[in-house]
Amino acid sequence: MRAAFAALDRATGKPVWQVGTQDRVVGSAIVSGARTYIGGHDGNLYELELATGAVVSKTSLGSAISADAAIRNGVLVIGCESD
Repeated sequence: MRAAFAALDRATGKPVWQVGTQDRVVGSAIVSGARTYIGGHDGNLYELELATGAVVSKTSLGSAISADAAIRNGVLVIGCESD
C-alpha cells in the first residue's frame, strides 16, 4: 500500500475503515447509494462498499485520475490525465 483512502466517523473523527491504493487519491470521492467511488493516481477507479470500505471493483482507466467524479441518471463520469 503506497497511499490510503479512509472514511471517518462524523461524531468522533475516528476512522471507520481504510483502503489502500497504489498511488495517491487527488479528487474527491462521490457517494451513490451504498457505494462510494474514488479515482487514484494509479489509474484505477475504485468502487467501494460505503459501510465497510470493501473493494467491489477496481477498473484500470489507463492513466492517472486527478479529477472529481460525477453521477447522473446512473452514469458515472470521471476524467483522466492524457499522455
